Amino acid sequence: MQDSVGLLLNDSYDAISFEIDPSIEAIKPVRAHRITLLQVFNNILINAVESIHRAGTVPGKISIRAENDEMDGVDIVHVQISDNGKGIERDNLSRIFERGFSTKDNVLSSFGLHWCANTIATMRGQIYAESQGNGRGACFHILLPSSHQTISTFDAKTKVRS
Repeated sequence: MQDSVGLLLNDSYDAISFEIDPSIEAIKPVRAHRITLLQVFNNILINAVESIHRAGTVPGKISIRAENDEMDGVDIVHVQISDNGKGIERDNLSRIFERGFSTKDNVLSSFGLHWCANTIATMRGQIYAESQGNGRGACFHILLPSSHQTISTFDAKTKVRS
């Protein structure tokens, strides 16, 4: 996660603080391709930064935390990336991971979150978002099986969130 944030830091993000909770250090390892997972995190972080800029929120804030959790008897790692940006309308929460869907104006292609959802699914995980609506920020949740879980156990016990 720190590598993802490090790739984003430049002068255009001066008005945004990145808060990485110490809980990140205590999570169990996950079985994933490092670069691919880095790209998922970067996509979500870039969307958070863009949301903060579109909302004109000053100061902008992105918070990242994680916890070891259990879902239906399976050990998982639950990563939460929250921002105080524009937020997501309730009607759009179920659509943001669809291919080609975007809440941004003048976007030529909108495959980032769709790609993230497919990528997390191939890692036998889940991704979903929560928001209280316009101007209220958003929180993206990424759930991945911890590395000691067998893939078949996680598949058999997880359910897709919408």
